[in-house]
Amino acid sequence: MMAMKYVCGVLLLTTLVPFSGGGALASKWVVAHLEAMEYPGTAARSGAEGTVILECKLSEDGRVDKVEVVRAPGTSAGHSALVKAAKQNASTWGFRMLKESGMLPETVRLTYEFRVDSGCVRSRRCVSRFTYRFPDRVTVGLERWE
Repeated sequence: MMAMKYVCGVLLLTTLVPFSGGGALASKWVVAHLEAMEYPGTAARSGAEGTVILECKLSEDGRVDKVEVVRAPGTSAGHSALVKAAKQNASTWGFRMLKESGMLPETVRLTYEFRVDSGCVRSRRCVSRFTYRFPDRVTVGLERWE
């Protein structure tokens, strides 16, 4: 189940997506909140793309308390913009248990894939597309708008 609404130009997604904590944690927990994001402008202008992997430390109530970079796509200004945007977005995620007796994991690993359509580097006729893929993957693309 997913509810969408715009607040101050930002698309807010509230979702209940079951996800098994895995490992020693057999309890079911869900992504309770995440916000859509746009492709970072600096990265779009330079054509920077790649994968950012983040390790998120969760509070007891399911909010993301701390975000650390596990893998970054590069060191250019465009790549730094991708990392910064992914970290800001990850800090908006929220998690909760489906059952009261369960425990949330201490950390969650999130993967952000940033992709630029080849025609978008020099064109101004492109749109940003945000896609959440169950259970922990986000794709942010910049695609040509015809």
